[in-house]
Amino acid sequence: MKNIKPQNIAILFLVMAALFIIVVGSIFKKALIKNHKESVAKITEGSYGGRGHSGTISLIFKFNVEGREIEGNAAFNSSELYYSDVEKFIVGKTFPVVYNPNSPHSNHLLIRKKDFEQFNVPFPDSMKWVLQYFKKED
Repeated sequence: MKNIKPQNIAILFLVMAALFIIVVGSIFKKALIKNHKESVAKITEGSYGGRGHSGTISLIFKFNVEGREIEGNAAFNSSELYYSDVEKFIVGKTFPVVYNPNSPHSNHLLIRKKDFEQFNVPFPDSMKWVLQYFKKED
């Protein structure tokens, strides 16, 4: 019988965990696209980088579902969004959010055209102002 090195076991475990996360994430995303409701979220905070997330800009938002406050997070690559403008022009603003009524913590902020398209929601003219803060927008 071969000796299996602990490093190989650890690598196998990490690969299996990553695959599990990808599969579960895909299932939640499909459920959200298929069965969602809309609400309005307020951006409460923006952050850049962080532990293990260099180059990532996060927008923290809150919205209400049946009297309960739900917190969400939308992550963007720093090649997409100007972080210098986040605190000045985006924090404190409201945007549409879609959520799974059976699991409101499964949600998605609608801020770019492609977010709206993904959920078959028309991009409103009233949101064109936000496009100037994104570096790459179709």
